[in-house]
Amino acid sequence: MIQKRPKSRQKFYTLPGGTQEIEETIHRSLAREVFEETGATIVIHDLIWTNQRRVRSKKVTEAFLHKIEYIFQCSIDDGYEVQIGPVPDSSQTGVKWLKIAQLEQYRIAPKRLRTTLNQLLTKVY
Repeated sequence: MIQKRPKSRQKFYTLPGGTQEIEETIHRSLAREVFEETGATIVIHDLIWTNQRRVRSKKVTEAFLHKIEYIFQCSIDDGYEVQIGPVPDSSQTGVKWLKIAQLEQYRIAPKRLRTTLNQLLTKVY
């Protein structure tokens, strides 16, 4: 999980991710975003969750964006050391491994992600 602390807000954790670039595949986008935020090189396995939602645009008043979210099962090299990647998000303050059994102890964003992760990870692991 990556740790974020936007200005004037409490810190929270979320999964690495971001915007897919034009003509970039979903897999390439995922690998790039994870590397930029965590410095980890990943192997992408199965797509295990999708969601779509409307979110308010930060740039255009009264506008909404259609956001599609994916969670893939991935693995990383055993030698990976937890670190902030070379191109972190502007509000990113860290990277931390969180234990599945302890997710309730952390602020996870978006809120429904905690429940989704608990359900997915108990099936996968």
